[in-house]
Amino acid sequence: MLHRGAISNYLHLARTEMFSHQARFDTAPLAPLVEAGRLRALYVDEGDEWAPLSMARRLATEAKVPTTVLSKDVVSHSFSCNADETEVVARWVVEQVGARP
Repeated sequence: MLHRGAISNYLHLARTEMFSHQARFDTAPLAPLVEAGRLRALYVDEGDEWAPLSMARRLATEAKVPTTVLSKDVVSHSFSCNADETEVVARWVVEQVGARP
């Protein structure tokens, strides 16, 4: 039997454990793409259950990648199954391509 907050506690543990044990990767190879204006990142905020916000912050601060985080209320991770959400992502891509130097 689970008490009311057990699921929330398990999710919190998973988030904190995932964050503390997450694999580090070298962002140096991204530098030429960033400097050339050829790299952008789009993440969907799912409450950071799978660390998209943590990764977005890392890319933005460590690698200086222009990063956008869309609310899960606007776009879901399964956006390709929903025409309205696909349009939001396509519009973001068009804006990013248009912003290239």
